Amino acid sequence: MDPSLLRDRELFKKRALSTPVVEKRAVPSE
Repeated sequence: MDPSLLRDRELFKKRALSTPVVEKRAVPSE
């Protein structure tokens, strides 16, 4: 796995914790 992907995943996880509705993937990819 790419380190960048791992980092992205961690950021996504953290964002998911702060955002209750994240299962619908309504977050815009940065």
